[in-house]
Amino acid sequence: MGQSTSLFARVISRPLHPRLTLGVGLLLLLAPFAAALIEGSLPELIESGRWRVLLAPPAVILYILAVAPRMDVMDIRVLQTLRRVTQVDDRMFEAIVAESSSLRPRNELLAVAVGALLGLTLVLAQPGGAFSWPMACWAMTTILMYGLLGWTVYASVASTRLTAALLRQPLSINPLDTSPFEAIGRQSLLLALIFVGGITLSLLLSVQETSVVREPAFWLSVVPLALVPVVIFFLTMRPTHRVLHAAKDRELKAVRARILQVSGNLAQRLDSGQDSLGLAQVTSALLAYEQRLTDARTWPYNTAMLRTLFLSVLVPAITILLKTLVERLY
Repeated sequence: MGQSTSLFARVISRPLHPRLTLGVGLLLLLAPFAAALIEGSLPELIESGRWRVLLAPPAVILYILAVAPRMDVMDIRVLQTLRRVTQVDDRMFEAIVAESSSLRPRNELLAVAVGALLGLTLVLAQPGGAFSWPMACWAMTTILMYGLLGWTVYASVASTRLTAALLRQPLSINPLDTSPFEAIGRQSLLLALIFVGGITLSLLLSVQETSVVREPAFWLSVVPLALVPVVIFFLTMRPTHRVLHAAKDRELKAVRARILQVSGNLAQRLDSGQDSLGLAQVTSALLAYEQRLTDARTWPYNTAMLRTLFLSVLVPAITILLKTLVERLY
């Protein structure tokens, strides 16, 4: 099975030294505390609660480093399932995978630069104050976090090119059986859940005053964020939906044409008084098949996936409410 040749795959999702990569993330997590300890402001940092804000960027970085390999595993599963329904030989399949999964290093570095520039803009937009090493760590990790987010988003969006390229090939599709495409649904669900996890982690660390839950502006910002995973879930499956919907329509047209033909023959037999039992049974079978086709799903998800998605949408809000409750009690 073809493997991605992107920098993201080699450095983030399939690093040569996974422990080293996670170790770097852990060092970033400890850096603000080490800086505060050297500066002598560690007690004040902990008592004020500002440590949570300083931990938000490195925690998100560590989170991305931890979940990226899981995304790669899901990409491989999608390839394996699509291989079973793609009607091309192995050589052609490998060529499509190689061409569609490779990313230009220049574009990847540009995505990192755009993300880092956004992070720098947010850092510069913060109110000025006396210099401190913990805040310098926060500024650097914030820029690094946005650079990594830009890289991750670009790699995730670009990876959909491969699925789209394979879906354009001749496919063996049974409109009544979408199971070969459910790996794509699980991949979409994973991306949505990863986004939910990132939102929840950011809220836990960045919301210092739990009194903000009483402010409408807070919920006006949280609700759209919580709905983004739903958008991600359905948008990443849309190309598969179009393919399944087209296959279903073709089969329905063929069945309905057959029903018209058999119904005409059945009417002629009835008019002439000939035996029509066999044709009547065929007509009933065709009508039942038509109904099954009409009811067939064209989105590659099942009820469990949908239930998980909509429950996950509630996670950020529930997390903040639980945090508020715990802080009031203790």
